[in-house]
Amino acid sequence: SLFHIPAFLDFLENDSQHRSECRSLLECVTCTLCRTLQQMRAHPVFQPPGIVNLLRKVSRDNLVLGREEDPHEFLTIIYQTLQAELLMREKHMGNKPDFCTQQTTAVGEIFGGWNLTIGEFRKLCEALHVASV
Repeated sequence: SLFHIPAFLDFLENDSQHRSECRSLLECVTCTLCRTLQQMRAHPVFQPPGIVNLLRKVSRDNLVLGREEDPHEFLTIIYQTLQAELLMREKHMGNKPDFCTQQTTAVGEIFGGWNLTIGEFRKLCEALHVASV
């Protein structure tokens, strides 16, 4: 459902500077989502190994491999991990992420800047007229 949000697609497509400088391509949420988007556009049917590996990375405590989970929980974890990555970029650039910085990252601007709960994510999907599952 993230790939149905135009502003999120714009963020992924226009983040080329990060992708060219990223040192952790296999563990970076932004790069993984961008590669998945590129694969999705190139092949109508594909297996997203990057997303599966990403699941293992970001959900150690919350999601159990092989057990059915709520997709909203996964999307919330992706949202929070992506926000943390963007704030880490700010730190690496010498900026001290404060409250305002958190609200003005790409994730903050697209999704309202707050760490969404599963229920809030569902409401956001409904407001954007995007299928959340």
